[in-house]
Amino acid sequence: MRVGTRIGHAVAIHARFRRRVDEDTVRDILDSSPGITVIDDPARSVFPTLRAAVGSDRVFVGRIRRDRRFRGLALWVVCDNLRKGAATNAVQIAEILLQAGEKGKS
Repeated sequence: MRVGTRIGHAVAIHARFRRRVDEDTVRDILDSSPGITVIDDPARSVFPTLRAAVGSDRVFVGRIRRDRRFRGLALWVVCDNLRKGAATNAVQIAEILLQAGEKGKS
């Protein structure tokens, strides 16, 4: 479903895995990944919003929870599409590839 917004993209992800994946492990992996910020406190209903993403190059992930229908996890992901769009992603991927190439020459 698409909902018109001035700024931002949001997506509900339902990921299926071959083996059981622990929510806390996924939360830790995502939180330590470059460019990702985890905002996830279900007890206080704290999760990422488009308003929080505006003006940032980061991707915000939250509402990480078990999804029994898909035998996987459900996540809520938001970002500022004007800052973290195709152009920014292309530059960041190029930077990663250049760094990997430099490491390979050592």
